[in-house]
Amino acid sequence: MQEKPRFGGIIMFRRRDKNQLSFQEDNKRFVVHINPENRWVKLSGLMPWDKIEDHYAQNMCEDTGRGAITSRIAFGSIFAKEDLNLTDKGIVEQISENAYLQYFLGLQEYQGTPLFDSSMMVHFRKRFTPEFIAQVNHYICTGKWPDDDNSIQSPDDLPPPEEVKHEGKLHLDATVAPSDIRYPNDVSLLDECRETLEKFIDALWEDSGKKGRRTPYSRHGAHKKHINFIKKKKKSKATIQSALKAQLNYVEMALQQVLALILLCGIDTLSDREWDCFDTICHIYLQQKWMFDNKTNRCDGKVMSLRQPFVRAILRNKARTKYEYGQKLALAKANGFVFVEHQSWDNFNECNTLKQSVLNYYNRFGYYPEVVLADQIYHTRDNMKFCKEKKIRLAGMGKTRKNPDQTEKEQAYKDLCDRNAIEGVNGVSKRRYGLDLIMCWLQHNAEVEAHLNILAMNLHSRLRLLFAFLRYWRFMGFSQRNFFVLQ
Repeated sequence: MQEKPRFGGIIMFRRRDKNQLSFQEDNKRFVVHINPENRWVKLSGLMPWDKIEDHYAQNMCEDTGRGAITSRIAFGSIFAKEDLNLTDKGIVEQISENAYLQYFLGLQEYQGTPLFDSSMMVHFRKRFTPEFIAQVNHYICTGKWPDDDNSIQSPDDLPPPEEVKHEGKLHLDATVAPSDIRYPNDVSLLDECRETLEKFIDALWEDSGKKGRRTPYSRHGAHKKHINFIKKKKKSKATIQSALKAQLNYVEMALQQVLALILLCGIDTLSDREWDCFDTICHIYLQQKWMFDNKTNRCDGKVMSLRQPFVRAILRNKARTKYEYGQKLALAKANGFVFVEHQSWDNFNECNTLKQSVLNYYNRFGYYPEVVLADQIYHTRDNMKFCKEKKIRLAGMGKTRKNPDQTEKEQAYKDLCDRNAIEGVNGVSKRRYGLDLIMCWLQHNAEVEAHLNILAMNLHSRLRLLFAFLRYWRFMGFSQRNFFVLQ
């Protein structure tokens, strides 16, 4: 049945040729024309590539050795990976498929083959420090490279408020960038240590020349006990203590066996990486043994993961979970851009960073903030005294003094609404740029990845301002031409 046209008339359909042109032949139709308005073209003009190359060259030798990949490719790759929120393998594939990404990396012509292996992304992140990424972020946000020689180093050295103007708002808040670890469980952690020690025993057994059973316990029995434990939906306190006692005994016997084999084979049989893992296992065993003997599940510096022993539990008391496992970041938002004020794997009180944040604000912009918007934890006596001395209004709680007037109520409500901007920053950085799950396993790389997330967010903010400025002047130019024509 013929379809009736919706708006009248006859609908015509033309069949097209399904034979696609071959890419292997010399086909001049598939030519890439770079659009100067593309975001990657604009981003390439905002990056301080000279400063990046100077920092990159500090880890290289200019006389001998194999030629290294250029600094622009190295830094541009790890930045594009965070900007697009991809994996290391995914960004390598995107670079080989996207001509604009290759332009951003400084290539002279399009290359269809991968520029490097995805494992090189780990080495690229090692060649840049978090402090350097923070300097690049400072340049993107302020338009000038940070000068450490002329900057003030201590909040006590800040000039009196009468000599400095007050302008802008400073938003403060703290968040956690969770790491990619399994949810910490003491029994599962000990079982992982036992399995790792058994691999060491298997590797050392061939060189020792010994015969017989490799472990003084049954590996199958130890694994079966752990499987039976994790299968139980409801675990009583006695069940957990029994499983911990069994795993502690297995780990202790495995440690004794590994030490005996090392005495036979020599300490050189284990690599530096294996020695670090063995030292971490010993540390975990001592912690778990102390907690078991003292009937507690808490201790200072408790290791949560064998693969990432630097990860700590950060108390957050959020609706979803009480603890988060990763690095804690103290963030500050000023003039529409975000800065990392403090970064640590250990839990810290973010209220202690307020003075340093005001100092950094002065070093970046040359004046004091008019108001500091922060939640209740920042409103300590020391911080309120400091802000009063510098004539900075500390707000953001939504509370007022007793018997406030209508003006104070409206100002408190407005401050409370303005403080939501920093909460929005946390949401955007986690949902859009991947700060909610740091996939790097190395401590240095995880810190660099967190800073790159903030840098990518700030670069897009700078890019939006640039496009808005160009659209404004184009509109103004068009309006002026029309005005002169009418005259």
